[in-house]
Amino acid sequence: MILGSTALDGDNLKLLEEDKDKIINKDPKAINYIKPFLSGGDYINGNKRYCLWIDKTELEDALKID
Repeated sequence: MILGSTALDGDNLKLLEEDKDKIINKDPKAINYIKPFLSGGDYINGNKRYCLWIDKTELEDALKID
């Protein structure tokens, strides 16, 4: 309850918009594994961030992407 929807991944799966764009430009299939990541502060300040979101059933295909 204290942390709300805080991601506890050590910031390893979070992406800035320019990072997302680089990854997608390198391999468009990566778009399937990138989702918006929005906190209250991001919403208020107009920040755009993203995260890698890979379901365990998609892991094998996701690992084929550089």
